[in-house]
Amino acid sequence: MSTVRSYLEEKGYNLNDDKELLRAMADVKVNMDATQQEIAEALGITARTLRNKISKDKAYYNACIQEFSSIDLQEQTELSEDEMSTFVTNMIRLGTNPKSAKDMQLFIDFFEISKQDVKSILEVKKSSFRRWYKDASLDYMDRREIATVLESMSDVMYMGNKETQGATQNFIDMDIDEDLTKLMLMYSGLLFMSLWNQVEHPALSYLGQGLRLEQIKQGNYKELNKVNIKDLAQAPKKRMSTEEMTSLLRSELGMSDSEIEKLLLTHKKQSKVNLPDREQVRIDREKYDAKFNVFLSVQEEISYMTEKLKNKGE
Repeated sequence: MSTVRSYLEEKGYNLNDDKELLRAMADVKVNMDATQQEIAEALGITARTLRNKISKDKAYYNACIQEFSSIDLQEQTELSEDEMSTFVTNMIRLGTNPKSAKDMQLFIDFFEISKQDVKSILEVKKSSFRRWYKDASLDYMDRREIATVLESMSDVMYMGNKETQGATQNFIDMDIDEDLTKLMLMYSGLLFMSLWNQVEHPALSYLGQGLRLEQIKQGNYKELNKVNIKDLAQAPKKRMSTEEMTSLLRSELGMSDSEIEKLLLTHKKQSKVNLPDREQVRIDREKYDAKFNVFLSVQEEISYMTEKLKNKGE
């Protein structure tokens, strides 16, 4: 199901009513930046039919566009955690290399940001686990795979953006007796312990695949936001080198070279072990192949299809 269709169903529009249909079109055009082709496909009609419906009552459609645009402008002043974080980062950059104090002040005044707001977001960056995860150097973890699993759980995991608002309450309302919830908690617990111990547990990948397959089997599959996955999967741009880390541990903690070497070696990803039912996981992956795989670029999808055709030929 497309993201546009899911959005419309969530809003509860009566698409059989022409007035509500036009209102729904205006909604997704403004709030989702959807194209006419995307809207038409979501509604199961042609783009030409869509244009005809708009032409028949263009005044009402334009009024809806104006209404949703006004709502959007009001909501722009309510910054999400990620937007606030970006703003704070830019403020720090401007502080070290100022260009225009006037422009900065206008920006602050527009969003009505106070010193307390800035202080709060800095506290969130220090205390929030998700912020720590994004900024951490985790070369012993498969960030791409973990990001995909976490995104599949975004209904109950607040990611600091507008898309996942309400996820915190969903988490509180979770029924821990449900099998799918138990799987999510098992994966989350194993991930937390891997991060705590600074080594990826060999069953983490296997459990993540099992969780996603169970979501698909139970009809809880949803289109994953690839932008969010990329954001969570990418390693921090600036990482401390081994030499810098060694120097820091030696100067600040007084560690010996042998102690430092032993500590740094624990970050290396350990090899996987054989797990039961792995063959069944492979079979299920083939069965739900179209929904299971997530490609972040066209090149990835082409490479995957080429490899698949190659394997069939063999």
